[in-house]
Amino acid sequence: MPQKAPLNNDPSASQESGYIRIQSVKKLKTKHILNHLEKFYDIALKNNNSRSTTNGFNETANYVIQQLVGANACDARIQYFKVPIWSDLGSPQLTLNSKSSSISFIPNTDFGYLRYGGNSATIKNASMVYIPNGACSSLDYAEIDIANKIALIDNPSKCSLFEASFALEQMGAAAVLISTPKSATKPSYARVRIVDWKENDPLMDIPVLSITSSTFNVLLTSTHYSSTLDITTKTQIKVVDTFNIICEGRTGDRNNTIVVGSHLDSVAFGPGINDNGSGSASNLEICLLLHKRSKRKQPKNKLVFIWFGSEEDGLLGSRHFIRDLQTSKNSQSTSQGIPSLKLSEIAMNLNFDMIASPNYIPLVHNGSDAPAPAKCGSIIVQRTFEQYFTSVANKRYKITDMIGGSDFLPFINAGIPSGGILTGASEIKTEQERILFGGIANAQLDPCYHKYCDTINNINRDALNLMSKGAMYTISHFANSVDLRNELSTC
Repeated sequence: MPQKAPLNNDPSASQESGYIRIQSVKKLKTKHILNHLEKFYDIALKNNNSRSTTNGFNETANYVIQQLVGANACDARIQYFKVPIWSDLGSPQLTLNSKSSSISFIPNTDFGYLRYGGNSATIKNASMVYIPNGACSSLDYAEIDIANKIALIDNPSKCSLFEASFALEQMGAAAVLISTPKSATKPSYARVRIVDWKENDPLMDIPVLSITSSTFNVLLTSTHYSSTLDITTKTQIKVVDTFNIICEGRTGDRNNTIVVGSHLDSVAFGPGINDNGSGSASNLEICLLLHKRSKRKQPKNKLVFIWFGSEEDGLLGSRHFIRDLQTSKNSQSTSQGIPSLKLSEIAMNLNFDMIASPNYIPLVHNGSDAPAPAKCGSIIVQRTFEQYFTSVANKRYKITDMIGGSDFLPFINAGIPSGGILTGASEIKTEQERILFGGIANAQLDPCYHKYCDTINNINRDALNLMSKGAMYTISHFANSVDLRNELSTC
């Protein structure tokens, strides 16, 4: 059911602060955000219909930097880091050879690539060996000859895909085939990589493929009959340089720093105008507008806008930003991205990712999902977004989880309160939701999510107007909070 927010969720805000919020919302023009999105799309069209890390990201970032520097909106900096990029260069092949015949399995039906599952390889007539218990312990294969063989393993339950696969690679395996759970209807497309990968961390080299449970059973039976496998993969992993754009406001209390984030990259096979051009363009226009207004009224708390790189590669930009602040002394460390910034000086984070889905539902992240150190403040952030929908926009909304999938995650895991609003991705709108929110039932909230069709025509202008103004309202509220830390602790 749609939620209703308490009307008094921000008792510490003064009448002056409320006036500033409302005026800021009124000044934000959706047409200016759309102008930025048109630029993003033009860039994508010149870069293989993409703004990914290795396609159009740099050009998109240059546009954002030009806007910030041209307006003298902040102290703009670049924070470089390295990321691994995995590329699918062609369909894999998997063939079972027996004495009398051979069986060729169907890609993406019987088996398929796991992202970051090694580089291109051609393997002929390799023997198979089954490793029990998902290969999560060296005891599972200590007495098994793995060298130059293809390891068949169950879906690991006590270790990660990478931990199991990398251990087998170190033991000399030629490839690893990982079964999906029996309930799965198609191969997995998960990553075989350290989740928070950083420079010099290991990566897979040998092929690691996902196979369905039925394919697994066929291969497992075949191990008793001296059958062999042929595998051909066409993939590449390369480590490249990318960066975050950090825009540090020049005024406001540094001890109450607010990080406003959005990821600037798209997936490799689409222009990403909703995901996440919509959030990035909105944050750009909000940043520029707040700078203009700061000439008359400066924020009480420091604002830092960040356009993260490599989110689509596993939140690597935001993970790097937080990791850069974390040392053995943690909160007393300083940042490469913002000179002398300490983790302890960041009071909160606001994240905006996909805010213009065509079949949208206004969604607010559930602050109660945050880990204990960040929970209370995240609940306050949630309530402030709710206040906007209830008291300003007079629109229905829903609460959605805040568990993973976007750049708020490294912040809440570091104990920093966070929150955000969004309009949905591949979720299916129910008939009840159609009645409450309009749109089309039994259709995805964004049918072009992570696809080539996430173009400028995929933007719902009503959603963009509603949600960008919600972002402006909430940013303005916390930027002008007279006692931000106290407000975030009063839940």
